[in-house]
Amino acid sequence: MQSILEIDKTDLIFEQLGHKKRLHVREFKGATLVDIREYYTKADAPDTWLPGKKGISLSVDVWNEVVKNIEKVNEAIGKIEPAKKAKVDDEEAGEKHEDEEE
Repeated sequence: MQSILEIDKTDLIFEQLGHKKRLHVREFKGATLVDIREYYTKADAPDTWLPGKKGISLSVDVWNEVVKNIEKVNEAIGKIEPAKKAKVDDEEAGEKHEDEEE
């Protein structure tokens, strides 16, 4: 995943989180928000990325809670990911075993 930090014309920060997802710090009605959102382009303007409906806007307080608990999130990911890999390995081993029986 490539991350690119850029400053747009209004001096707000964009961080690209893959091809279509971006993290955007912005101000809306006086509140600072951290947006994690999918972006899209139009056929007539393929170089202009526009924010889509899919995403979430977090207040600074909520963002700080996420950051404060990031270690716990990483621990949970660490528990799930090895289990997913083991399940896939078991399923693949079962498929190979079934192929050998035929």
